[in-house]
Amino acid sequence: MRYMYVGTHNIQHAASTAKLFLNIRLCSGALGETGAFRQARTIKKSEES
Repeated sequence: MRYMYVGTHNIQHAASTAKLFLNIRLCSGALGETGAFRQARTIKKSEES
Protein backbone atom coordinates (compact mmCIF):
# COMPACT_ATOMS: atom_id res chain seq x y z
CA MET A 1 0.00 0.00 0.00
CA ARG A 2 2.80 2.36 0.86
CA TYR A 3 4.47 1.69 -2.48
CA MET A 4 1.21 2.59 -4.24
CA TYR A 5 1.03 5.87 -2.33
CA VAL A 6 4.57 6.77 -3.30
CA GLY A 7 3.74 5.99 -6.92
CA THR A 8 0.65 8.20 -6.99
CA HIS A 9 2.52 10.93 -5.12
CA ASN A 10 5.27 10.89 -7.73
CA ILE A 11 2.68 11.04 -10.51
CA GLN A 12 0.94 14.00 -8.86
CA HIS A 13 4.28 15.74 -8.36
CA ALA A 14 5.24 15.17 -11.99
CA ALA A 15 1.83 16.42 -13.12
CA SER A 16 2.06 19.61 -11.05
CA THR A 17 5.60 20.22 -12.31
CA ALA A 18 4.45 19.73 -15.89
CA LYS A 19 1.48 22.04 -15.28
CA LEU A 20 3.78 24.70 -13.85
CA PHE A 21 6.16 24.35 -16.79
CA LEU A 22 3.23 24.59 -19.21
CA ASN A 23 1.90 27.71 -17.48
CA ILE A 24 5.32 29.35 -17.73
CA ARG A 25 5.53 28.45 -21.42
CA LEU A 26 1.99 29.75 -22.06
CA CYS A 27 2.70 32.99 -20.21
CA SER A 28 5.97 33.62 -22.02
CA GLY A 29 4.29 32.68 -25.30
CA ALA A 30 1.48 35.16 -24.68
CA LEU A 31 4.00 37.85 -23.74
CA GLY A 32 6.00 37.12 -26.87
CA GLU A 33 2.88 37.33 -29.03
CA THR A 34 1.75 40.66 -27.57
CA GLY A 35 5.30 41.94 -27.92
CA ALA A 36 5.40 40.92 -31.59
CA PHE A 37 1.93 42.40 -32.12
CA ARG A 38 2.99 45.70 -30.56
CA GLN A 39 6.11 45.73 -32.70
CA ALA A 40 4.07 45.07 -35.85
CA ARG A 41 1.67 47.87 -34.88
CA THR A 42 4.53 50.31 -34.36
CA ILE A 43 6.04 49.38 -37.72
CA LYS A 44 2.65 49.91 -39.37
CA LYS A 45 2.28 53.31 -37.67
CA SER A 46 5.72 54.45 -38.79
CA GLU A 47 4.91 53.37 -42.36
CA GLU A 48 1.70 55.42 -42.35
CA SER A 49 3.35 58.62 -41.11
